[in-house]
Order: sequence, then C-alpha cells, then structure tokens
Amino acid sequence: MKSNEIINGNFLTIDGITYDRESNKPINGIVESFYEVGGLEERITYKNGIKDGLRESFYEDGQLRIRGHCKNDKQEGLVEGFHQNGQPWWRGNWKEGRKDGLGETFNEDGRLVAREHFKEGKRDGPIEAFHGNGQLWIRGSFKDELQDGLWESFDEDGNSLATESFKNGVPQKE
Repeated sequence: MKSNEIINGNFLTIDGITYDRESNKPINGIVESFYEVGGLEERITYKNGIKDGLRESFYEDGQLRIRGHCKNDKQEGLVEGFHQNGQPWWRGNWKEGRKDGLGETFNEDGRLVAREHFKEGKRDGPIEAFHGNGQLWIRGSFKDELQDGLWESFDEDGNSLATESFKNGVPQKE
C-alpha cells in the first residue's frame, strides 16, 4: 500500500499503533473520517500504524479547521487553525507534540490579536496583545509560564496606561 493512498477499514489501536483489523498489520496511507451527515471530518496520514505526515480536520460545512503535520505520532512543524469563515485563528510551530517557537492568534477578520513565544509547550519569551484597531495593548514576557520582566499596557491610541515589573510571576515593588 502506498502512503498517499486513501484507506478504509476497521482499525484498532494498541499501544499507540493503529492496525487494520482484517490483516492485523499496521496501517499505511491516508485515513479519512466523516461526520454523521456525511462531510469529511478529518484526514490523517499513517506510516507503519503511526500518525506521520499531513493531518487535517474540517468543519461540518467542509471548511478547513486545522492543518498540520505529525512525526512519530506527535504534532511537528507549522500548525494552522482557521475560523469557519476561512480566516486564520491560530498559527504556530510545534516540536515533538508541544508548542515551540512563535504562536500567533487572529480574530475572525484575520487581524492579529496576540503574538507569543513557547518553549517545550510553555509560554516562554515575549508576548504582545493588540486592540481591535491593531494598536499594541499589552507587551511583556514570560519565563516558564510565569510573568517575568517589564509588562506594559496601552490604550487604543497607543498611550501608556501602566507598567509593572515581575519576577517569577510576582509583581516587584518599584
């Protein structure tokens, strides 16, 4: 069976390996699952019974919801999520099944809402959040999921509202 061939059947997963129940062999190819009403819900590529390759999920109306890749059964590389209207809602990098690197969140109009960094699945590094008009709202930094360093907030016109320093998630006195 070719790895780009769409396969159907009755599958069973044991210890993380997905097998074809009829042949008892690990599956290779693209498996599609469908909503009860008939539309495509998910498409996943398998190699030797493990998710490895393109993975996509869809809304009931057929619009793409999430697109990414798996390697050795874990999310790997760029992952993109989409609002039902087709606009992006999240885009970021994954490494070994965890967010790692830049992640961006968007509103239904496709405007950037937040930009943050991750390390091994945890917020770690700079973060920026934006008002609906695109102006910077919050700027700060995380270290191992905790607020760390200078945090600033701004109004919709870009004027400074407040600043506060943190260390290991604890506000520091000026």
